[in-house]
Formats: sequence, C-alpha cells, structure tokens
Amino acid sequence: MFVHLNGQLCDVTLRCGMDTIHAHRVVLASTSPYFHAMFNDDMVEKGQTEIGFQDIDAMALRHLVDFSYTGEIMITEENVQVLLPASSLLQISSVREACCKFLMRQLHPSNCLGIRSFAGE
Repeated sequence: MFVHLNGQLCDVTLRCGMDTIHAHRVVLASTSPYFHAMFNDDMVEKGQTEIGFQDIDAMALRHLVDFSYTGEIMITEENVQVLLPASSLLQISSVREACCKFLMRQLHPSNCLGIRSFAGE
C-alpha cells in the first residue's frame, strides 16, 4: 500500500473498524465529491480530525485513499466486490467505471446470474 508521506502534515484520520488511515483533506477532496462536500459544506465532519466509517470495507477504503494519491488502482477478482460499492459511496466515478468494465470482461454464462445479482445491490 501507498504510504501517505509517512503521515507528514496529514490533517485527517479515517477510521474503519480497527484500521486507521492518515490522509490530507485536500487530496481526498480533489478525487471525491463525497469528501469535497464533507470537508467544505456545513457537515459535522468538516471540523473533525478523525472520521469514522461503518458501511465501507476497510481494505476498499485504503485502496481508494491510495488511489487519491497515485491515480492508480489494481482491480482484481478478490477486491472488485468491495471496491465497486465503496467507490460508488465515495463518488469516485473513475474507479466505479473501472470496476464495471472489469466485471463486464469477467462476464461468462457460468457467472452471469451472480454478477447480475451483485450489480443489482
């Protein structure tokens, strides 16, 4: 995983379960309309230094924060099912679209009903 400048000058900590991710608000806000609204609008999180997440997979959050810094993400069969809903929630459309394209390439008669079921969630 990408190390966010060894935590230097980080101004927010994202907590997901037992995992914590140190980051820079400006980096997150530049990639995600969700974070942009959180840090700029009149939301309670605007003034918080630690923000908790409950409805998102910790590994997916870490991958998406890393994506905010690097512009790169590795989508695999093992992580696509957590990255797709997390990228949708955080409104990171480029990752969401990449997950959808990945699933389209994986589509086969043997798994089409499973993928349809997953996509319908």
